[in-house]
Amino acid sequence: MLQNRGEPHRRHHTHRRSWIRSLTLAVLVIFVSQACSVQPWRPQAKWENETFEDTRRVRVHRSDGTEVVLTTVEVGEDEEGKFLAGQAPLSKKERRELEAAGPEPETVKIYYSEITLVETRSIEQGRILANAGLTVVATVAVLGILAAIAVASLSACPLAYSFDGSEYHLESETFANAFAPELERTVYDTMRRLTPVDGRYHLRIENRSLETHYLDQIALFAVHHPPDVQLGVLGASGEITGFRKPTPPLAALDGRGQNVLGSVRDQDGRLWESEASVTGDSTPSNDSLRLRFKKPQGGSRVRVLVVGGNSPYAALEISRALDRHTSSASALAEFLTSPQAAGQLTEWIERTWYWSIHVTGSPPQALPLIGAHVHKQLVYEFDIANQRGDEIEVVLAGRAGGWSIDQVAADYTESPDLYWKRLPLLSTERDRLDHVDGGRSALLSGDTLDLTFRATPEDNPMITTPVLVSRGYYLRWPNGTSPAEQVADRRVGEEER
Repeated sequence: MLQNRGEPHRRHHTHRRSWIRSLTLAVLVIFVSQACSVQPWRPQAKWENETFEDTRRVRVHRSDGTEVVLTTVEVGEDEEGKFLAGQAPLSKKERRELEAAGPEPETVKIYYSEITLVETRSIEQGRILANAGLTVVATVAVLGILAAIAVASLSACPLAYSFDGSEYHLESETFANAFAPELERTVYDTMRRLTPVDGRYHLRIENRSLETHYLDQIALFAVHHPPDVQLGVLGASGEITGFRKPTPPLAALDGRGQNVLGSVRDQDGRLWESEASVTGDSTPSNDSLRLRFKKPQGGSRVRVLVVGGNSPYAALEISRALDRHTSSASALAEFLTSPQAAGQLTEWIERTWYWSIHVTGSPPQALPLIGAHVHKQLVYEFDIANQRGDEIEVVLAGRAGGWSIDQVAADYTESPDLYWKRLPLLSTERDRLDHVDGGRSALLSGDTLDLTFRATPEDNPMITTPVLVSRGYYLRWPNGTSPAEQVADRRVGEEER
């Protein structure tokens, strides 16, 4: 296992403790609540393999366009095929009528061939303190669902954590979706919570997926900029750019025409989330976000800021597609030796899950997949010299369920100058990771790599923001891969160096 057990590593496993504290808090909140707390519906990407034993409510979308909500769901099979069976929840009036009439509620049976989408939600907990036993059961169910979502969200790329002097914070998903050698790429991420400790920056790279991660470069730069400038990632190139205090939108409507301005006006954690859905013919539907901004007199260019990330639903769907190419050692070998396979899968991902952004009258640009766990500040530049009137319209659109967005804003100022300084890597991995040279370090599932960089002295009036530059790719392990095969996989990576 690749580990550099420096002082921060010995003293701080706080990203795990933070997770435990969050779950403990969730338990306490449930125990002291007096009213119900209904969780949102969660799409299940692999519902065919679910048992639904711990799920109290299931919403089933059928190919005829209807939806059925079931409770006490069981999986069965007869001569017509597999099916989900359960009871439709009743209102208090319906329950009283049935109790008076005597018959049992009718069981609803829905065959897999009729199902286009399955969503789950935890139990509605009205008067939760009335029965302490039921409270414990509901708590365990909720925490199980949260843990499953957290694991799913943390798949498919090395995770980079920054150390702030007391704990580590997840701030980068590095090269997400670089799932083959020919897809190796370089990614830039701002590390806003990285703080120098005794003149040094501490980073942690973790592999928490059933994959091998091949790292060609992990570099850290100090980017100096004026105090009124924030850093973001240019959507077109992926490089770092600066923007000043952005202008909020005048109005914001989602694909159903609902007012969502309160969710996207400020970067405050109140997210607008595109909801996954299907149409009557089982075709996935699209969604959009339309925003109007005040245009300054004589303005010729606008830089649109989008703060957000992909949804866990999109991550699960892509993972499911990738599973089909890596379900066995032979399938993975065929996938890696076929020149077209990775390109075709990438084309499908881009066609299906990339969103677009454009100012009315300007060519659209792509919102790529950046991962589901860390939000980025993406910046898109558009020419508005020929736009008439005192307003512009910005449209984001794509497959429903693909994005969660915290803020959309506009900046009409010129791109500010940024001053870069490369920081020396002090760790033992320096020779392998300092520069892009094809010499890769391989991280297996569960591996941790702690890196230390010398911090730049704060001797100028400008603000310093650390920027992580990572380059590499990853390979998913086939189902049932043995420990011996995992070691062999590492040796392949070492031979590449």
